[in-house]
Amino acid sequence: MKSTFFTDRTTQLAGTYLAIIMAMSMLFSGVIFALANDQMRRPEPQHRNIPDNSLESQAIDDVLRARAERSAGELLLLLVFLNLVMLVFGAFFSYFLARKSLEPIEQAMLAQSRFVSDASHELRTPLAVMQTTNEVALRKKSLTLPDARKVLATNVDEVIRLHGLTEALLGLLSTESSENTRQNVDIKEQVDSAMQGVAILAEEKSIIVKNTVSSKIIPVDIQTLDHVLRNLLDNAVKYSPSGAEVLITSEEHGKETWLHVIDKGPGIAPEHHEKIFERFYRTDEARSQHANGGYGLGLAIAKTLSERAGMKLKVASEIGKGSTFSVRVS
Repeated sequence: MKSTFFTDRTTQLAGTYLAIIMAMSMLFSGVIFALANDQMRRPEPQHRNIPDNSLESQAIDDVLRARAERSAGELLLLLVFLNLVMLVFGAFFSYFLARKSLEPIEQAMLAQSRFVSDASHELRTPLAVMQTTNEVALRKKSLTLPDARKVLATNVDEVIRLHGLTEALLGLLSTESSENTRQNVDIKEQVDSAMQGVAILAEEKSIIVKNTVSSKIIPVDIQTLDHVLRNLLDNAVKYSPSGAEVLITSEEHGKETWLHVIDKGPGIAPEHHEKIFERFYRTDEARSQHANGGYGLGLAIAKTLSERAGMKLKVASEIGKGSTFSVRVS
């Protein structure tokens, strides 16, 4: 539903556009009428052999004057009709133009409002946990050292969660001002570099991350590709069971080069495939069941960055069969 604010602004802007259109139309109509009327009323040279003051000459002048007045009246009516037509069509065109002008601003403001609302909701959760834990501890008449340590540990976990969320939010905002610069790199080496970012997490879960990408030199935005790959690999390792394998492969489709990150996680239902790239979106099947679930920002960042760099990001997944995230790098 369109907000009342933008509905009013659309009407006001459409009115302004219409006023400008009608002012120009009436100005041109006035100029056309004045020039035409002047030409029609200009005295005609007298016919030869007819005296200027004769009755015949006066009759000719009367006829010409009447014709000029009739033509001027017809021209005025035509111009009035054309301005009425311009008013009708101008109103529709002005509204259409106003919507086109305000639509990007409206979408940006709605997205900003949704972002602030979602971010506030995400920040509220760890703060509420910390507040509740501390309040319960304060109500105890005697707080043992193990209990105090437990409270502090909970607070630290929530602080880490807040820190991670803050970093994710900053990462999302940084995409608004990111610049794309392409360089020739070996795509296999770039994947190896991105794998280092998830090495510790993979080791903790005894997950093997295997790179089978073919060596190929292509021009890419290194920072964007590294960020996207690290995000996809982090996602794959995070949601894969312990001892599983995460595979990175490459595929050629004509002039296009695709990288695939394949995991053995819980999978994602088809109805969630598009929504997982939205900010703060987390599916029940793939994310909410995991205690180490993210904030629903990583894929949104990866999607935004990849599109700005001319890449394409997509997912293929089924419940219970893992997921394959693919990125077109050229």
